[in-house]
Amino acid sequence: YAYNAKEFTSNIKVIGNAIVDVTANNPKTLGNINIIATVFDTENKAVNTGSVSFKINGKTLKDASGNVIYADVNKGFAKLNYELSDEYKTGNYEIKAIFTDESYNTKTATSKFVILRSTIDEINYPDIEIKTHENTTLNMTLKDTDGNALVGNVKVTIKLNGKTFTNMVVKDGQLNIDLNVAGQKAKMHTLTLKVGENGLYNAYSSDINLNILKRSVDVVVKTPQNSKAAQTFPVYVTVKEDGVAVNGGSVTFKVNGKTLKDADGNVVVCDVKDGQAVIMNKLPSHVYAGNASIVAIYKNDGYETANATTSFNVSKADIGDVNIVARSINKGKNTTLKATIYDESYTKVTSSAKAVVKINGKTFTQTRIVDGKLDVNFDTSSLKAGSTYNVTVVIGENKLYNSKVLEVPLTIK
Repeated sequence: YAYNAKEFTSNIKVIGNAIVDVTANNPKTLGNINIIATVFDTENKAVNTGSVSFKINGKTLKDASGNVIYADVNKGFAKLNYELSDEYKTGNYEIKAIFTDESYNTKTATSKFVILRSTIDEINYPDIEIKTHENTTLNMTLKDTDGNALVGNVKVTIKLNGKTFTNMVVKDGQLNIDLNVAGQKAKMHTLTLKVGENGLYNAYSSDINLNILKRSVDVVVKTPQNSKAAQTFPVYVTVKEDGVAVNGGSVTFKVNGKTLKDADGNVVVCDVKDGQAVIMNKLPSHVYAGNASIVAIYKNDGYETANATTSFNVSKADIGDVNIVARSINKGKNTTLKATIYDESYTKVTSSAKAVVKINGKTFTQTRIVDGKLDVNFDTSSLKAGSTYNVTVVIGENKLYNSKVLEVPLTIK
């Protein structure tokens, strides 16, 4: 057989091999990771073509539009600065670099890196100052040390003086809460904000001073300018805060420096309602005729103790009537005449007043009236049975009462 000669030609493309390596820093959560891939050929010459894409734990890195991110290779390097989302919590991760170019076989490389927790920045919240029976609020933005607001939902515990007061969830760093502290006492309190360690942030704690001050009131006390010793007198007290009538609390009183008490020895206490406290009380026996003063003392939880003073004039009271228990007594020795002495308001005379008892104008005995009682022991053997005598009781003037002469008939049986 015989054949004619034939020439054939074809293009042959040579594909090279590259050596790829990848490293990454250890970033903080929500921070930026710096990824560097190196690409050299088998002769250790830097590659200047192609691009590198990256995967973290098998997930391809993409931009905000969802497109795969490619880093061009230049002088053997492909670099990417990538912002981590809150998807990437603290922990150990793998970075993978994928080098592609038409002149080289696809090559990959992996390495390890660690994502560290971010640190919450100091709050430096100003001291809070309120008054008792008031609430307060906390309004702030929690940020990390890079100045970025915290991301996502973060659990926050608020403690008051070391005890848990409330728990809340802060979204995207915005902490806004009303704190019901109206029932707390007046003093310096400590509010503590605590954030537990989580996948994004280190644990954090910060104290805020909460200074609760006692409230202040204005007290006015009034009483008639003229009163009589040992008689009932009215006292009117007004309690206001910034011109507004106060409800609650109570008022006690001091007259001439001594606490005012009732007939049973109990301290006189008057509750305040609608800003008013009114008492009707008898002037104590230590308040003599002359100038006197009364102090109204207001007390209430959460309020500063407040008082007011007013002066008034005290004049002597008049003696009123005498009530002899028995207006007729039996003739005989050691007979007792009992009488009760009243003042002008028909109240028993309170002081220990001197009294002279006369029968038919003749002084019979001298004694004292104690708590309104006059007990006279005398011998009636010299008096005639069946006769009626005129008994005169002469009460001398003292610091509380004017003098008085009382006359009553007494029959001897």
